[in-house]
Amino acid sequence: MYLPEINKFENTVKGLFNFYHYSPKQRRDLKNWHILDISNRFDNFFEPPISYFETFDITRWPAERNKLVLHGVDDVTALFNHFSPLFTEEEVALGIEQYTNLKSRMKDLPVTGMYKMYQHLLTIRPHNLHVILKLVDIMFTISCSTATCERCFSHMKQIKTANRSCL
Repeated sequence: MYLPEINKFENTVKGLFNFYHYSPKQRRDLKNWHILDISNRFDNFFEPPISYFETFDITRWPAERNKLVLHGVDDVTALFNHFSPLFTEEEVALGIEQYTNLKSRMKDLPVTGMYKMYQHLLTIRPHNLHVILKLVDIMFTISCSTATCERCFSHMKQIKTANRSCL
């Protein structure tokens, strides 16, 4: 809790903590360390297979229809191969075909934002896109951070203490 009258933070465990006792160099080092930590935590978004989901970003699609037909087919194939336990061989072949149908359908929709477009498709779930929409479901269910998992472990540490059996 911040105490403005003394310009300090009160920590219930360790008492008072002076936020401004760091030198400018220490603050800069601390900031750089945090930036490095965050970039390390989210680096895996730029590596396969997660990076293959960029092919669903409609803002990166080519404007010309003949280029659009071929765009992202390799990435979608790699995604189907990575998540192969979830799909049959027939679904993989059908899913790659449905990706082309998805692109033409999305290009014909009025631009309302990528999230709203996929939300609309996932709500109506057209039968001719049912396999590729499974892949879109996977894309939206991948967590962007480990905060939920870390929160569970924090709760577990609070429960599993030496005093837990005391009344």
